[in-house]
Amino acid sequence: MTHRAHAQPTLAAHRQALPPLIGWLGLAALLLAIFAAATAAAPAALGRAVDAPDAGRVFYGLGAVEQGDGGPFRWSGESWGIVLFGLVRPGPLQVTIEASAARPDGQPEATLEVDDGSPYAARLSVARGWRTYQLVLDPTLITNEYQIVELKSSTFVPPGEGGARRLGVAVRRVEVRQLPQPGGWPIAPRALFLAGATLLAAAALRRAGLARALALAAGLALGVALGALQLYTAPELGYWLPSAWTLLGVGALALALAPALGSLERWAPVAGRPRAALALGLGLCAAGALALWLPAPAWAGMPLALAGAALATAALRQPPAHDLAAEPPAPSRRTTWLLLLGATLVALALRLYRINSLPIAVWRDEVYHGLVAQAIWRDPSYRPIYVPEVDLPALLFYLQAPLVGVFGADLWTLRLAPALAGSLTPLACWFALRPIVGARGALAAAWWLAAAAWDLYMSRWGFPVIFDPLFTLLAVGCVWRGLAPDCAPARAIGLLALGGVCAGLSVYTYHTGRIAPLIVGAVGLARLWRTRWPARLPAIAAGALALGLTVAPLAGYALAHPEDFSKRIDDVSIFGRPHRAVLPPLRPLEQNLARYALMWHVAGDQNPRHFAPGRPVLDPLAGVLLLVGLGACLRGRAGAAGAATLIWLGLGVAPGIFSDAAPHAMRSIGALAPTCALIAIGLGALLRAYGADRPAWRRAALAGGLLAAMAWQGAVYFRTTADQREMFNMFETSVTVLVRGARAAVATATPGGARYQAYLWDVNIAGKVAPFLIGGAPVGRFDGAALTPPAGPRALVLLAGDAPPAIRQRALALLGPGARLLRTGALRPYTSNPIYVIYGAGPEAQWLADQLPLP
Repeated sequence: MTHRAHAQPTLAAHRQALPPLIGWLGLAALLLAIFAAATAAAPAALGRAVDAPDAGRVFYGLGAVEQGDGGPFRWSGESWGIVLFGLVRPGPLQVTIEASAARPDGQPEATLEVDDGSPYAARLSVARGWRTYQLVLDPTLITNEYQIVELKSSTFVPPGEGGARRLGVAVRRVEVRQLPQPGGWPIAPRALFLAGATLLAAAALRRAGLARALALAAGLALGVALGALQLYTAPELGYWLPSAWTLLGVGALALALAPALGSLERWAPVAGRPRAALALGLGLCAAGALALWLPAPAWAGMPLALAGAALATAALRQPPAHDLAAEPPAPSRRTTWLLLLGATLVALALRLYRINSLPIAVWRDEVYHGLVAQAIWRDPSYRPIYVPEVDLPALLFYLQAPLVGVFGADLWTLRLAPALAGSLTPLACWFALRPIVGARGALAAAWWLAAAAWDLYMSRWGFPVIFDPLFTLLAVGCVWRGLAPDCAPARAIGLLALGGVCAGLSVYTYHTGRIAPLIVGAVGLARLWRTRWPARLPAIAAGALALGLTVAPLAGYALAHPEDFSKRIDDVSIFGRPHRAVLPPLRPLEQNLARYALMWHVAGDQNPRHFAPGRPVLDPLAGVLLLVGLGACLRGRAGAAGAATLIWLGLGVAPGIFSDAAPHAMRSIGALAPTCALIAIGLGALLRAYGADRPAWRRAALAGGLLAAMAWQGAVYFRTTADQREMFNMFETSVTVLVRGARAAVATATPGGARYQAYLWDVNIAGKVAPFLIGGAPVGRFDGAALTPPAGPRALVLLAGDAPPAIRQRALALLGPGARLLRTGALRPYTSNPIYVIYGAGPEAQWLADQLPLP
């Protein structure tokens, strides 16, 4: 009887779920049939004239349209080609080209060949008159619906143009036809993708609340429309909707995540033994995070980490915390201020420690920034708002100006202002997160941020990027407090006005700061959700006015000089055609989304100036907490705070997603603060769930975990920047070392009170880096033939270690009798040459050379 009693509801539930399942399976079958027929019947040929409306994405490597006797044409360069969208059948192509190749008398006949890197590539001669040429070739296959025909032409320099252009062949029209090939998949991959995308859209409508029958009907209608587009406009559909399998998978995962977590929560082992399930989940997640640091392949470590995080999230069975900040009891005010002081001092120490030697040298952009700061200090009439020469707003340069002006050019004068800003960021992090995630979570986030390698990299060189999270955090903290239901009206007006000023100052920091007002506004909207927001209209108006007044000067510059203001963003945009051939808009977006999704746990920025190349952004502990916090937010257990954090994270990473060189630590700096918030939410969720009855355990776990994570993060930065194998060629290392050595030499008195003249080889002081760092120091020049001023009895010559033997011998000869090699630097990475060599003459030359602060 008992068995039947349990079996009957189960059988009834299965019968109740059967009709919806049949409906979705039926829709999937119909969609697959529609798209299979559409892809099979779609045209297998593409013909375009060079002046067609879409010629810009069909052809690359061609010049502007010109008019001839037979109509419009374009000249090719040496490398050019045709981009094919929507041709989904595999196999070779028959390419027909209408072309001619005028050449001056005496020039060899033009040739055209397939650029496939093979010595057996098809090659033909192109006559002077217009003719039609045919080639049969295999395209460069990017995907089944995105292919490239790469061609190469011989070129000549047209007379009378001063060599401004090199012309290949003139092209009027190209036709491409896919030749049939037996075999292959019975259903094209393109059909499978379109069916999956349409089914996902229907499922999203159902999840949004649409009735099942209407969602199925909408999916069928969308399938019919896409099938018609695939049949009649395959190239256009292939361009605007390529087969983005990663995006399709992410969308399916997003739709399935909440129900999957809900089912996991109801699973008997999790529901019956939540603490054991939590321990198992955290263990799996930690094992995956550690494996990724070894490093294990992403396909091995990431699923393990995600599965463990899902299990741990499901085991957090506490009710939703709609107000994380209300967690009792909070630390006392005295304890809070002592902890904040400690975090700030740790942050300051980590950012000032060896700031003049790690990184060992300046990057040329730092020097350009210093030159602008120098001009501001010296010229009272020069007060820029935006500096197009360096593509940056001028805030950093005003902060650097007094340092460079008073103390001279050096690494520390360029880097001190960002270092101080980075030291204040943990305090700003606590200020912003305290009312959002609670006291303990905000303190933990501030301490972690104090040593976070991501923040250290952005703080310890002469770039303005670290000011963006500083001002954004201050703005978020003001706005969240000012929009609180219990905030007095006058205080709310003051807080939102201050928040508007801080959000406006973010715009003056780095290019990512332009999105800061949007971040602050979105977080404010999340704060106002389901509250009586009309009462806050005066405060909102005050914040908007303060923001407008703050950004008005920069906005005026942007309106007057739109090209200068947007140049850098246009240059790095994924839609700015950085490749030779046109990419479908979704293709680079899909690639960037995947790279940024893996940034926290698999591999971050590959540029050693920005981050430790190939290392994850997070240490294993923070990586686990971030995934748990993300799960808590997605399950609605963090209330408005969770929604605000997710929105903040998405907006913060957006500048990086829409630009090249992904993942880019600088362009995604807006994601640093919400990363801290997610870590705090994850930690708070664990402690609230299973640590409330163990206060000593909570304190020990928090302190021990934070110290371990901070030590890990600090080691990532200092070990990497001290490793010259990675850093040497990423900075102007040779020039910086030589100039600093020469400056120290002329500034140091020997024990007998004498001063030495130091010389630098002209090759080493070309450009702007060396003159800026030399400043007003009396460093002499060695042009390879003579020393200026002439050498006296006490002189040193500093040369790069790869200086030719003839230059070394000439330096010794000019120094006079008794000149000798005094010191040799460490070897340059991956070479047998030292960084520098020092020659000198004089009774105390050896002593002086030994005193120079050189590696």
